[in-house]
Amino acid sequence: MRFSKTIGHQKQKDIFQHLALGQNLAHAYALAGPENIGKTTFAVDLAEALGVNPILDLFVFDSESGLLIEDARTLQLRLTRTAAASRYKAAVVTYAEKMTGEAASALLKILEEPPRDSIIFLTTTNFYSLLPTVSSRVQRINFGLSSKKEIEEGLEEFGLEPQRSSEIVDNACGRIGLARRIASSEESYNFAKTAVAYYQTLKNGTLVDRLQTADKLAAMESLDIEKFLGFAMRKWVTDEENLLLGKKLQQTYFDLHFNLNAKLLTTNLFI
Repeated sequence: MRFSKTIGHQKQKDIFQHLALGQNLAHAYALAGPENIGKTTFAVDLAEALGVNPILDLFVFDSESGLLIEDARTLQLRLTRTAAASRYKAAVVTYAEKMTGEAASALLKILEEPPRDSIIFLTTTNFYSLLPTVSSRVQRINFGLSSKKEIEEGLEEFGLEPQRSSEIVDNACGRIGLARRIASSEESYNFAKTAVAYYQTLKNGTLVDRLQTADKLAAMESLDIEKFLGFAMRKWVTDEENLLLGKKLQQTYFDLHFNLNAKLLTTNLFI
């Protein structure tokens, strides 16, 4: 088996290599681990390594809002058809923890009676948030963060200047998918630089600077505030021992989803 897109995750590659050689592949897997670490890339890469035609027999449902009932019905229809140009038909469902209840019920029917010669890959950041009836019918494969060396390798194709590459590696916090997203978009790169500046102010800025930064953050769209909080929590995990800061970040992230006043939330975070 040759993985042409995936960098790192050698343990997971070895697992599937062993399963494929022994013809012991299951009909469904949950690839579980932090966001933006390459789980979806791995699933697509694995499917192609197993000989699945990426155009005719590989179906990817990639939506941050999760699988919808219409998608689940489409998935069932496509998997019941005979493979057009491959031995296997494969489906990749991302953000599996966010699928609707109706979609989960429809997916469960597929998992209970899996179509012949089909493999389903669910990617999730939280395996335990899957419905027990779904999680009990898939094989769980855990994924972890990438090393700095692996992320540097993943950025080589972008031809970045050393300083910019180093910045992206540091800001990605072990998430190769995030690093590649930052490298491929000037907008993402600028947002990452802003997030770094805000985080440094949160940690070490004067009270005046912190309050000014809180106002700037509050003026952002809710999705961008959420992205900053996610970045800040990842940075905190890798370089911080201040438990109070970690708790404040987590609480702010939690409260944001209840549509509380953004200015109040960011002010409380930065004071």
